[in-house]
Amino acid sequence: MPTPFDHDQDAVRLAGAAADLNSLLVFDDAEFVAVAYRTFLLRAVEPDGLIHYTRWLRAGYTRLDVVAALCKSREGRSKGVRLPGLDAALRNHRLSRLPLIGPLVSHLGRLEGHSARDRSVRAIESAHRRQELADAARHQQLLQAVQAIAAVPGPGPASAASDELIAPVNGQTPSLLSRFIRLERVGADEVISELGQRIRAGREAEILSRRCAA
Repeated sequence: MPTPFDHDQDAVRLAGAAADLNSLLVFDDAEFVAVAYRTFLLRAVEPDGLIHYTRWLRAGYTRLDVVAALCKSREGRSKGVRLPGLDAALRNHRLSRLPLIGPLVSHLGRLEGHSARDRSVRAIESAHRRQELADAARHQQLLQAVQAIAAVPGPGPASAASDELIAPVNGQTPSLLSRFIRLERVGADEVISELGQRIRAGREAEILSRRCAA
């Protein structure tokens, strides 16, 4: 059964080790976890590890929380990987988590805080970034689908084909596509589905036409 993290397999497949801490910290979400595994454990992340630590990040824990956990693990200690700047960063990270002086250390060192509010803000930001990526992917899907339907040969000029798409067929309710063209609120997934159906219908009609002409 597919999991919510199946789409992150490309990040796992393409991940390589980071040369230093700064180049590691530019990554985010599942991609960060995959690169961190390559960097500190010298191997690809397994599915359980990918899900576990990606959930940490999406719950608002910091990337250094993940780094510290990997470095302190039995496997991490056996590898003994040390990046430039890592020791100082982990030391400051430990200090920033102390009950009394932690917030001051975080403030003076411009480090990420560890309070419930800090984690909540990061979790919201993470969800927002993922939503932006999902919206961009859907937009690209829709754009490709629109380009594909436009490429299907029609019975007449492009204007006639456009009119046919917009107008109700045999007095029926206008299609989702026509509502979309009229800028009504229609889900992109539904529009893409209808576009796919139209593409398949157009191809079937083209095949039938060729058979009849043969």
